[in-house]
Amino acid sequence: MVFLGDSDMRVYLAGPEVFLKDAQTILRHKVDMCKGYGLTGLTPFDGVLDADVDEPPDVLAAKIYEANVGLIDSCEVLIANMTPWRGPSADVGTVWETGYATARGKAVFCYTNTSVPFALRTEMFKRVLPDTHTVEDFGLAENLMPFFGGLRWFTRDVPSEALWTDLGSFEAALAAAAQSPS
Repeated sequence: MVFLGDSDMRVYLAGPEVFLKDAQTILRHKVDMCKGYGLTGLTPFDGVLDADVDEPPDVLAAKIYEANVGLIDSCEVLIANMTPWRGPSADVGTVWETGYATARGKAVFCYTNTSVPFALRTEMFKRVLPDTHTVEDFGLAENLMPFFGGLRWFTRDVPSEALWTDLGSFEAALAAAAQSPS
């Protein structure tokens, strides 16, 4: 077991800060704070990313995914900012990273900057406020972390009135599951 204060303990800093205009400044400050506790903080920007700006967006997204997973694998601890992002819940990519780290047996510490209960936040979100944060656009059905996280995705467009009743994508997933080894 690794205890806080071990000088060579690596900590992955998960959260939606990467989408903020001043992301580098905020994340460098968090890394500096880690040093004050004798920890080595790593951010998603610290991953080795062998990418070309002319690559298709989905190829770049896959490389970002691999780099982030590599960073998580290299750390003993993950600290996640679970403050609601783009809605009443935490950033879906961050949530995926916490699940991945947990499954890998890493210590995971989550925090949020609101104590407003989820149900109330959901009600409040119905009165949508302007969102000035950037949105990743890799042409994927979901945030890149769960999209490439070993999950198989089945996507199709349906009319809004059938969003919760159309079972075409479910059937495609069901057929694939029936063919997969257990």
